[in-house]
Amino acid sequence: MPEGGSVFGTAIMRRWVGMLWTLGFVVALLVSSGAPAQGQGKGSEELGEGERPVKARPAKRMDVQQKKIPELPEDLNVEDLLKPDAYTYEPAGKRDPFRSLTESRDWEITKKVGLERFDISELKLTGIVVGELGRFAMIEAPDMLTYFVSVDGSIGMNNGKVVRVDDSSIVVEEAYTDDFGNSAIRQVILALEEAD
Repeated sequence: MPEGGSVFGTAIMRRWVGMLWTLGFVVALLVSSGAPAQGQGKGSEELGEGERPVKARPAKRMDVQQKKIPELPEDLNVEDLLKPDAYTYEPAGKRDPFRSLTESRDWEITKKVGLERFDISELKLTGIVVGELGRFAMIEAPDMLTYFVSVDGSIGMNNGKVVRVDDSSIVVEEAYTDDFGNSAIRQVILALEEAD
């Protein structure tokens, strides 16, 4: 049975159950309020002036035709009728049903640490340290910690890499996806804020 048919049948059943429940509630309300049932008159003590008691008429007898139920064939096995149909799924040539229809690329699940946990726009360049080992940028992150990063260091949530450390700025290249789904690389410059 198609999935939509099952839902449609369930909706109809709910509607019928709701209507039957409402009808039962109305009947129970009428019975509990003491209203006379159809065909019954008021008692003689409840009659007003000019009213006379009404006699109930006997119900008409209806002729009921009985139909004979056909017998089941002897070679019919009832247990086989109660068993569900066997179904086997053949995945050959079919797509993975648990894979997203809208997403086509595979994602790597990695635990990001340090500056990889933050977006580049959240980071602030606070200083440049120059020494025998080279240039290092001091970066303050939203967690209020200062991190040191040099060329080829990882930075940002989009797998950014530091490509250059200058005297007053750093240049980061990171991958991004534009509005049309195309992958591209952009350069982001983090500069030292000038002190007044």
